[in-house]
Amino acid sequence: MFDRQRLGLISLDYGSPREALDAARERGFGYLEVYIDAVEDEEVRSLAKWADRHGVRLTTISTLSKLGSAEDDFAQHAAAVARSIRLASELGVPRAGFMFGGSGQLDGRAARRRFGERVLPLAEQAASAGVQLVIENVFTRAAGVDLESVDDILDLFLVVPPGTLALTFDPANLMIGGEEPYPYAFTRLGQHISVVHLKDVTRHIPERHGPEPDCRPLVEARRGRSITLPLGQGSLNMAGLVRALVNDLPQVPLLLEPFRRGRSREAWIDRSLAWLDELSEDVVLDG
Repeated sequence: MFDRQRLGLISLDYGSPREALDAARERGFGYLEVYIDAVEDEEVRSLAKWADRHGVRLTTISTLSKLGSAEDDFAQHAAAVARSIRLASELGVPRAGFMFGGSGQLDGRAARRRFGERVLPLAEQAASAGVQLVIENVFTRAAGVDLESVDDILDLFLVVPPGTLALTFDPANLMIGGEEPYPYAFTRLGQHISVVHLKDVTRHIPERHGPEPDCRPLVEARRGRSITLPLGQGSLNMAGLVRALVNDLPQVPLLLEPFRRGRSREAWIDRSLAWLDELSEDVVLDG
């Protein structure tokens, strides 16, 4: 059986962080990433206490704020990241997460340069608080260019001081953006990976896949719609990727991200766990 303590969930896939935490506990998972944009501080504190009592570790306190794309509302985005850092420090959570976001007014290089200037005060806050800042690679949804390629990600790390940022690595998001997640992206980005969002994806073909009413849309600005599939059933080299994550990055949390709702979400998790269990019987994975 695949080590359930290595796995976790993301609160965005559930109606509330508490519902996600209950689901993680019931399945014997070790981790939960909490998005706090619509959650009061006291609720986050209560969640952390409950998680600690039941053996689930909060891996990241995250916000959907996008420092790269924020314009007139930048102060609100920065304040949300600062709040994530403050709560992570208070609660002993190792990471505070946020996003980049494509800019409709700047080209990629200028947007990265501006991001570097914007993130420095937050990086100083995080360093003082003993919290690691993590940024997720996301495909481009609308305006501008997000962190949808390996070069985009590496270029971003070059405009900030070393150690300022680590990566929430989402290999499926890279595939949606047109990159090969494994071995190419994993090999080039491995040293920066702090946590992983794990889902499998494929291009959505309605005639083959149906309308998928319970699947949240994954729409890239130029390449159209993709859908999630259980691990091992999509277009990624998932077996190679999971083996590499287990063998080469043994301390990195693997957070399952169904991007689905209700029964479809639970079926996705069940089928993904069955695939991971089958893969764990492979002597290469077991070492």
